[in-house]
Formats: sequence, C-alpha cells, structure tokens
Amino acid sequence: MAQGRFLILAAGPLLFAGCHALPHGAECWSLDGRVLSSPPADPATQGAQLAALAEAKVRWAAAPEDKDAAIWYARRLGYRSKSLVRPDHARPLNAALTPDAGE
Repeated sequence: MAQGRFLILAAGPLLFAGCHALPHGAECWSLDGRVLSSPPADPATQGAQLAALAEAKVRWAAAPEDKDAAIWYARRLGYRSKSLVRPDHARPLNAALTPDAGE
C-alpha cells in the first residue's frame, strides 16, 4: 500500500508538468505535444446548429420551469461550443435542472 501511495505522489508532478495554456481555437494537447482541434463545420451545418439553438432558447425562455426545454437548450449550447456556456446561461439552467427537495 505504501508503494502505491509513493507512485501516485511521484507521478503527480509529471502529470501536471505538461499543462499549459492552449492556443486560441485548440481543444486539447495530444500525448506527443501537438495541438488538437476540430475541423470547422460547413456553413450549412453551422446555420442548422444556430437555428436549433435559437429555437431551443425561445422554447426555454417561454417556459423556464420546463426541464425538457432547459435540457435541450443546454445541449444545443454544448453542441455549438463550450465557450458559449457562460455563467449568465448556466445559473438559470442549473436552477431549472436541479431537483427541488420535494421531488
């Protein structure tokens, strides 16, 4: 058991040694140090995603207590980009999706 703890303690700094900021537009680093990012979507796909996001936002704004609408709005935000999920989006969505004590 002591050997396992030592291994974890010794490997910890090595895991974080390679952590550094990603360039703009990058999603992660590969194990060999290359920057990885998704290819840009074609304009038709981007248009469809934006239309679906706008529809989901309108549906959720019309009924903020509707958990299904909140889930789809959050999902559409995630499909577009994690950077779109800002605190002003997250707070009301979290409130809508967090179960009440009575549920």
